[in-house]
Amino acid sequence: MTDAKADRLIHRLAFMNNFSDGQQDPEVAPLLPGYTFGQRLMSGLTPIERDGLLDFAIERPNGLDGWTLLLTVRGRGLLLDRPGEVELREGDVLLIPPRVEHRYRRCDGCSSWWHRWVYFQPRQTWLP
Repeated sequence: MTDAKADRLIHRLAFMNNFSDGQQDPEVAPLLPGYTFGQRLMSGLTPIERDGLLDFAIERPNGLDGWTLLLTVRGRGLLLDRPGEVELREGDVLLIPPRVEHRYRRCDGCSSWWHRWVYFQPRQTWLP
């Protein structure tokens, strides 16, 4: 995502009144709770700012059907994993396998956590 596209997305998020508005917007919907990730390949940027619209914990007790790859590009995130918490800093990459519980959020001591993400379901031909 280019800086201009990221700025437009952040601007759009800043003026949203509620989550239902985002569900109608294909660029915003994957960032909000309840999105189903029904495509084989998706990617985006999640710009989390303290007290902003996206400043909440992601909690997926059953995981997702595909793989999720996260790259921290600004600030710090926190992976809330058992037995402890893992801080995600700029440049850190996290790969989450299918159907694995995952919980993460912005780190309390940081004003932001921006992460690029890719969600994908490998094709059957990739298995061998």
